[in-house]
Amino acid sequence: MMNSRGSITVDFLFAFVLISGFSLILLTFAATLSMVEVVQYVAFASARNYFAGNYDEPAQRKAAIKKFDTLKKKLDKLPSEWFGVSLHGTGNFGPDGIMSEYNTDLEHNTFRGVMINFKAKILEFQIPFFGPTQTQGNSSASTSGFNTKITSFLGRESTFIECFEFNKRRWENIKKLNSLYNSAGSYGGNSYLPINDNGC
Repeated sequence: MMNSRGSITVDFLFAFVLISGFSLILLTFAATLSMVEVVQYVAFASARNYFAGNYDEPAQRKAAIKKFDTLKKKLDKLPSEWFGVSLHGTGNFGPDGIMSEYNTDLEHNTFRGVMINFKAKILEFQIPFFGPTQTQGNSSASTSGFNTKITSFLGRESTFIECFEFNKRRWENIKKLNSLYNSAGSYGGNSYLPINDNGC
C-alpha cells in the first residue's frame, strides 16, 4: 500500500484557500454595497440643495457643491486605496449627458441634479486558484476598473431671478392686451414692481 501521509494537509490547504477566497469576495462586496448606499445619500443630500430655490442657478450649484464637499470630508477618513469618490457635476444631464448615452429621442426629459463618480478600488485583487478580478492588459476594461456614476435627479425649483423676469414679462404682455392696463391703477406703467410669492 502506498504511503498517503500528508494528503489531508494538501486537501486542507486547498479548502482553506478556497474558503478564504470566497470570504474575501463576500466581504469586499458587502463593503462596496454599503459604501454605495452612503454615496447615494451624499448624492441625494447634494441634489436636495441644488433643488431648493435660490437667487440664481449658479447659487443653486454652489449650494450643492458645498454640501457635497461637507459630506465628502467624512468619507475621506476611509483609506483612499479602497474607494474613490469625486463630484462629476451638477445641473441638467439631459441632452448632453444621460440621453446621449442611449438611443432615444425623449428630449423633453430633464435630468437635473447631482452626479458622483464612484470607483471601488477594493474590488481589484487577485486570489490564488481564482485569478484576478480585473482583466489584464492595456484595454479600456483593465484600466477603468470598477467605476460607476451615482446620481440623484430631484429637479430644480425656479430661482428668484427667473421668477422676477417671468413676472416682468408677464406684466409687459398684460399691458399689450389693453391700453387701459398701461395706467396700472393710480401708478404709471413704468412704476410697476414685480412682487414674487413662493412660485411663478
